[in-house]
Amino acid sequence: MPKRESKFRSQVASNSHREKMGAGNQKYLNLPSGVDLFDPKIDVNLFDIIPYIVKDNHHPDQDKREGTAMPGEQWYKRPFFVHRIGPKREMVICLSSFGERCPICDYREKRKNAGAEKKEIKALYPSRRNLYAVISQEKGASDNIQIFDISQFCFQKGLNDELEVKRENVVFPDLEEGKTLEVRFNKETLEKNEFLKAVRYDFHDRDAYDEAILDEVPCLDELFEHPTYAELRDTFHMSIIDEDSEDEEEVEDIAPAKDMPTLSISRFKRRSEPKSEEEEEGTAKSPKCIFTGIRGQIPCVACGGTGLNSRGKECPICEGTGLKPKAREESAIERLPDKQESTPVRRTRPSSQPIQEKEENKCPYKYDFGVDVNKFKECDKCDVWESCMDAKEGVNK
Repeated sequence: MPKRESKFRSQVASNSHREKMGAGNQKYLNLPSGVDLFDPKIDVNLFDIIPYIVKDNHHPDQDKREGTAMPGEQWYKRPFFVHRIGPKREMVICLSSFGERCPICDYREKRKNAGAEKKEIKALYPSRRNLYAVISQEKGASDNIQIFDISQFCFQKGLNDELEVKRENVVFPDLEEGKTLEVRFNKETLEKNEFLKAVRYDFHDRDAYDEAILDEVPCLDELFEHPTYAELRDTFHMSIIDEDSEDEEEVEDIAPAKDMPTLSISRFKRRSEPKSEEEEEGTAKSPKCIFTGIRGQIPCVACGGTGLNSRGKECPICEGTGLKPKAREESAIERLPDKQESTPVRRTRPSSQPIQEKEENKCPYKYDFGVDVNKFKECDKCDVWESCMDAKEGVNK
């Protein structure tokens, strides 16, 4: 009886390679059942890029004058942006990919205005990637459509440079006149991270595709996880907590040098230093902390309401107030009686300021409050954007 070949031979090897190259870190994609990621190999790869029908009204490549990437038209790629967060630098979608305001980008600008170091600011910038629908032309490969996810730097940048030199190949994604791409990938390393980068592009004539194939191509606009502003903000805050925790573990793993005072969990405090009564009881708080635990107050998810991070420094998320960022200016609120708990909590105003409830919840640009958020350019500078977004999310839930 012939020896059965284990199915794990190819599966485990492929999985190991994908994780090593970072392909197992796509938590921002939601692929349809039966659709796989295209995994290029080191050396030469042959594949066709197939266009898809655009549905997104805010496609990043959209050019109304040229008619590029317009809804209902064919286009060959879907650009998007990702942030890398947490100790493992996991990738999460940047909401600017959908033409929306992003909490991580907002936090970056806030830290930039506060004079944070360039290294910190640079780490908060999103990086550009692209999705493509491809069919491998390797010998023996399946003719199923796969999704190719790769950074702008590692593929599209070189492709753009090549097309500037050989303009006759710009028709490569066309169903009838298109070309098969022959792309050589090399393995490169940056800061201990290994990745594949395209280093050579060649084009070959191919047979035409029937237009019916467009029915089989997944809409690239719809393959993303699309969190709300609040959901992404909370994910980002939790990643900061995880990053602080990993730093603490590193400190505890370091053996103290001779005559060096032993470090506590916080690397900046010596155990030999006397602790305050609050520290002994585990209730130390930031001097700015105004979180008291009364009903209606929402604690910051990053510091748990203490206003301090795990190093004993001011929490950068709530700026030491201990309150959830959105609730900082609502620190003086008190909830209405229990029978009216469903009524939204409002901010308190100085006694000298007249109350204008009807005006507060209206769009200053005469659009529909809680409906037209992020649809107009004025939204980027609107003072009531966050409450408008909250209103919209409340309606959609």
